[in-house]
Amino acid sequence: MGSSSSSDNEPSSVSMKPSFSKIINFHCLSLQVTKFKRYIITTESRILFINAFLIKVQ
Repeated sequence: MGSSSSSDNEPSSVSMKPSFSKIINFHCLSLQVTKFKRYIITTESRILFINAFLIKVQ
């Protein structure tokens, strides 16, 4: 009885591991996306600032 219950626990732990790794991968991906969004926002603000500066100079 005890040995059968332990064997039943093993597949559940194995099935949980891939989902946990998926969560970690998704978290890393979301972090990369936020970094990329910040980079785009900063570059856009710089371009706008340069354009405004050029307009003022003209």
